[in-house]
Amino acid sequence: MRSPAERRGAIAGLAALTLLAAIAASSWVLAGHPVDATPLSPNSYSPPSHLARYDGAAVGISPSQLRSVVNDDQRVHHALTVAVHHRAPFLASPATGRHDPVTLVLTPRTRPYTLETVMARVPSAFVRPGPGTVLLKYPLLLTPGSALVVDSKTVTTLQLSSDPGSYAAITAVSARLDLRGHPGHPLLVTSWDPHLRGPDLLESDGRAYVQNRGGTLTVRAAALSYLGFGIGRSSGVAWLGNGTTKARGGAAWSTFSHNHFGGYSFAAEGLVVTHSAFLDNTVYGFDPHDGTSHSVISDSVAARNGRHGFIFSRGCHDNVLRHDEAYDNGVAGFVIDDGRVASDGNPRHAVAVPSDRNRLVDVLAHDNGTVGVIVEGGTGNSVERSTIDNNRYGIWVKNAASSTLLLGNTVRRSRLTGIRLFAGTRSTDISDNLIAGGAIGITADSAMGTRLKDVRVTDAVRTGLRVAGPHDGLVLTAVSLSGIGRRAVDVHRADLPGPLLTGVETRGWQVTRATPTPLQYVSKHANLVAWVPIVVLPSLFWLPSRRRRPRPVEVAP
Repeated sequence: MRSPAERRGAIAGLAALTLLAAIAASSWVLAGHPVDATPLSPNSYSPPSHLARYDGAAVGISPSQLRSVVNDDQRVHHALTVAVHHRAPFLASPATGRHDPVTLVLTPRTRPYTLETVMARVPSAFVRPGPGTVLLKYPLLLTPGSALVVDSKTVTTLQLSSDPGSYAAITAVSARLDLRGHPGHPLLVTSWDPHLRGPDLLESDGRAYVQNRGGTLTVRAAALSYLGFGIGRSSGVAWLGNGTTKARGGAAWSTFSHNHFGGYSFAAEGLVVTHSAFLDNTVYGFDPHDGTSHSVISDSVAARNGRHGFIFSRGCHDNVLRHDEAYDNGVAGFVIDDGRVASDGNPRHAVAVPSDRNRLVDVLAHDNGTVGVIVEGGTGNSVERSTIDNNRYGIWVKNAASSTLLLGNTVRRSRLTGIRLFAGTRSTDISDNLIAGGAIGITADSAMGTRLKDVRVTDAVRTGLRVAGPHDGLVLTAVSLSGIGRRAVDVHRADLPGPLLTGVETRGWQVTRATPTPLQYVSKHANLVAWVPIVVLPSLFWLPSRRRRPRPVEVAP
């Protein structure tokens, strides 16, 4: 596995290539081709009634952003309806009584479109600001059966018009979209505010995005930035299943940065994402969501994202993350969870949907805001041969997660707990793990059927192993605890009868009542904070008044 320095060097290389392409974009040749098309069946697209389940757009999104999402769905549905009467690319006017922008529509044909082909057919939809740069003025729709290739050999920068009035989103419905760069000549795709002459930095009024519904989206050697708003399908770059059709495709040697989400998927299958970077996005780096399965993310990086780096959420199963790195994310580096549960009127949030049999293999999670790796719910998930360094919690398994395997990991310098089991976990197997440094090595709180074998805790400064709540089935084999603190094993909050502690070696533990720092003392005696103003403030008034009090004058007899 490459070192963090080597990985950061790879990211710097991608950024350098992107900058080189932006500064010295090569000239391109406008090449037109005859447009041949076959009629589009009106039954080849499902109306947008099913789209509401993609992401629960009413949650975490402003009313104006929600209106934009709904308007986009209605605009796309109208354009698909009128497309059955066309055999060549055309501009679809808004539906009667609506004020949507016109939509550039690509109808199916035997060969994929190139951007040059479309520009030759509908030149009014584009502006060419400079060599190799193309500005798309209107939303672009690929209808079922169509395909579009945007290639950096001829177009190095694709700008999607995006201002407070409207934005040029790219939507492919049961179609194929190929964003293709080349080594040394990456393809740049970005929102573009013509008035500011720069990327659209404001998400609140909507922003251009790229999405594929029920088709294939392939991104290679490309940099996609300043895209998306809200959540889910409008969040930046999205692979979306469409009814019963899974989304497919993936990304390689690409960068997703400064988007709302770096990347998002819903009901996708077999995605392959490799040697890519998800950097500086508002919320998540890469967020495979509902029903995304049998996908592989490898040799990729998620850094400096607002919340999580990589998150597989709600019913995602049989996915693999291998040789990936997540650091400097606001909350967690890697997350596998069963989705949010809330009584907000969204049927998707009524119950949790477990994510099962997902594997994190040889990953590196370091310097994240709260947790290196979270496993929340689900069955049969695993974290294997990974390094978790300098997070508040190293690995956190919770919310009734069952049969979780933690194998061969090194957890270092956790500010609070190296491995934490919490809230009804069952049958967690922790084998051949090293937990070095930090306050507490392992916490098992309301964790049943936990098995620890060949586990070493070293240099802990408070407790080696803490057991709390119910602990039925706890088995400890060849567990060694070394460090310094009040207790090597803390069971005073465990349900009675206490756990059997055979199989634990504590000869390396030095029992001491360590002198707390002032901050630790205050945190353990919070009531003192309330007494400070009660005691100190009267003194502040009393002392000056005492100094001002007149002294009696002695009169000589």
